[in-house]
Amino acid sequence: MKLNNQEMMHWWQGYVVIEVRGKKLERLINRMMNHRFSAWHIIRTGEERAELSIKLTDFFKLRALLKETGCKSKVLERHGLPFFVQRVQRRIGLYSGILLFCFILYAASMMVWSVEIDGATTPETEMAIREELEGLGVKPGTFKFRTPDYQTIQREIMKLVPSTTWVGFRYEGTQAQLKVVEKTLPDVREPSGPRHLVATKKAIIHDLFVEQGKPVVKPNQYVQRGELLVSGYVGNEEQPQIVSATGRVLGEVWYEGHIELPMLQKKAFMTGEREKRYYFQLGSWAVPVWGWGKDTFEKYEADERNYSFTWRDWSFPLSWKVEMRQEVGYTEELKSEEETLELALILANAQLKQQIPADAVIKEENILRKRVENGKVYIKMHYTVIEEISSERPISTESKD
Repeated sequence: MKLNNQEMMHWWQGYVVIEVRGKKLERLINRMMNHRFSAWHIIRTGEERAELSIKLTDFFKLRALLKETGCKSKVLERHGLPFFVQRVQRRIGLYSGILLFCFILYAASMMVWSVEIDGATTPETEMAIREELEGLGVKPGTFKFRTPDYQTIQREIMKLVPSTTWVGFRYEGTQAQLKVVEKTLPDVREPSGPRHLVATKKAIIHDLFVEQGKPVVKPNQYVQRGELLVSGYVGNEEQPQIVSATGRVLGEVWYEGHIELPMLQKKAFMTGEREKRYYFQLGSWAVPVWGWGKDTFEKYEADERNYSFTWRDWSFPLSWKVEMRQEVGYTEELKSEEETLELALILANAQLKQQIPADAVIKEENILRKRVENGKVYIKMHYTVIEEISSERPISTESKD
């Protein structure tokens, strides 16, 4: 509500709304006007009653006139700065606490609480960057205004890590974020000494790709573990040259898998029951506000959402977290023998892929044995897998292998 100058003056000096009553009410009003009392909004509410607003200093002078006319007064409302100050003084502890909380919150939002480094290729590089940032004052517990400007930080990090092509630095709320982009250099193969390639496991040779060295096996040949595949000796037998054998040797390797799976399967489902819980979050600390207590659901899935308070580029460290919990129930379902067998084959394949290299290829799979007993399906699998089977073995230069 917009106040004019006179109303603003009344609020500044303070005023009260009173009720006056008595048989000589008109005489009281006239006497107040004669003494130039500042009164307004005079409303007659009865034959011997009236309400009016009066300036606080004139209210204290009214007692003599009330005694003279035999009237009485009653304060209905209090307005203005003097009464506001009085209310604040009564709750000085509460208002001081609110101001202190706001100050602490503002001070906390102006500090660095964590430092995130993204793009460092090695732990040693990340540690060196972190130490450099601490030397520049960018570390947890430091006020942002005491740290160097962005350009200075970026320039110093590029001096520290010459392999970087770009460095970006910024503050995201109370977190200092440094992004490093390092130069991508081609892989340089280190020179190796003389060596053979030997088999790491028994297999049948599927194919060879020899870059350097002399192949001593051929496709469809059976080899044992440790058997020579590519020799590091090349040339004639009288004066052979020793080289570092390189290449790939693919072999057919055999694996077995055993799976035992019950036909009575437990299946999870959402019951449709849900509840929400609300928290105030400061960093990693979450204080429950609503919905806390004993867990309503024995099993549930939780989905969390965080809402932070931001203004322009400035973020409060305090956030609002809402956790949605959905109850999970379980039911038992009896599968047929065919369905259980199909699921067992999927599990067997997943088990195999944990044992073989990522680039290996499953050439063939067969069920060696299958039986159903006591409500369970038992299977034994045999797999033929094509994978790399060669490894390096140094050559002693003193004598020919």
